[in-house]
This record gives sequence, C-alpha cells and structure tokens, in this order.
Amino acid sequence: MKIKLLFILFILCVVSSTAQNNNYLSDTTNRWYIAQRISSSKDSVVYYILKLQGNVIINRKHYFEILKDKIDTKETNPIRIGFLREDTLRDVYYVPANSNKEYLIYSFNQKPNVRFNIFSRFYSDYGNNDIQDIYVSSIDSVLTEGIYRKRYTIKRICKSYGKNTWIEGIGSVYGLLESNIHSQCAINGVIMEISGFFPTVLVAFTKSGELKYFNPYYLFIKNKLLKKE
Repeated sequence: MKIKLLFILFILCVVSSTAQNNNYLSDTTNRWYIAQRISSSKDSVVYYILKLQGNVIINRKHYFEILKDKIDTKETNPIRIGFLREDTLRDVYYVPANSNKEYLIYSFNQKPNVRFNIFSRFYSDYGNNDIQDIYVSSIDSVLTEGIYRKRYTIKRICKSYGKNTWIEGIGSVYGLLESNIHSQCAINGVIMEISGFFPTVLVAFTKSGELKYFNPYYLFIKNKLLKKE
C-alpha cells in the first residue's frame, strides 16, 4: 500500500512538472503569429511568425535564437532578430541580434503593485531610454482555446495611460517581444498607429502544432496563417 501511494505521488509530481513546463515561453515548438502595419494605410499589414531554435551561448548563458519568418513573401530564409532565455523563476530575457546586452522582457513571478523594470523596444528604437518602470496592476485568468491561463495586466509607474496584457505561457497580446508599454496600441484587436509608430498584434499562438491562442478579429486569415507552419 505504501509503495502504491508513493507511486501515485510520483505520477502527480511528473504531471505537475509537465504542466508547468508547458507554460514556458522558451520552447522550440512555440510559434507566435503576428500582424504589423508598415504604413499609415489601414490595409498595409504584414504577417510573420516568430519561433525559437538552436542553443547559443552569450556571456556564459544559454539562449535560443529568435527567428522571424515572413508570410506571403519571396524570402525563404528566416531572419535572426535576437536571442531569448528563461530562468527557473519565470523571468524571460532578450538579447538583440546586434548586441550582447541582456534585457528583462517578462517576469511571470511578480505580485501586484510591485515595481520592476523591463526593456522597451519602442523607446530603444527611437533613441530614448530603453528601460520602463512598470508594475502588475492585476492578475486573473483567461480562457484561451479551452485552457485557463494566468493573465497579467501591466501598467507604467509614471504614466496614467497605456497598458499591456501578458498571458502565461504565451506572452504579450501584442507579440512575443512587445512586452513593454508605449500606449494602447490596439483596440478590439485592430492595430492602431501611435505617433508614427506601427505596433504589432499577436494573431495566434501554437505549441507543438496545436492552437493555444487566437485573436478573433483575424478569422478572415486564420486558415492561411496557420497553414504556413
């Protein structure tokens, strides 16, 4: 009886560990399908996929390559746009492709109303301060493709406007690398232009080929996007 009980406890631990590992962003079976406007025209939207591969060592730490694979283009080879790693505390770090400096882009172990800093790609690209002071204003859950996941609402310390939403195991609703806050850059899934900056929106997310998240605004292109991989 004792051996049977220990066996059951072992199985429960394995299942629990597997469930937690399934929520990691640093998984080479993950795919982020992203939409981005490239001009002021509302119809000028491009779609691409982000995925992870390889094992790269930078400053004695192991990273995955982040590859950008465009959809509906003659380009056949994915472009390397940076590197990503995730530690056991659920902190996610990013290194730009042209740098060896590491930046925090997610922290899934934060509690509400605790101040911390993350990397801002938007402000960095425009030559301004590349670090934002933010906090988690609330944590709840959201149902995505039949699974409840933790949802983090992120706000800035010094601004009253703008927010972001992180979903555990998926990342930001604006895209893997858009964890920062530059303004409310999408309303009901529609991409908005913010002062000449054209933000992105996460259209879909898959793991091991299974759909885990989909933005219903993009139903018109769903089959075409997911057929790419």
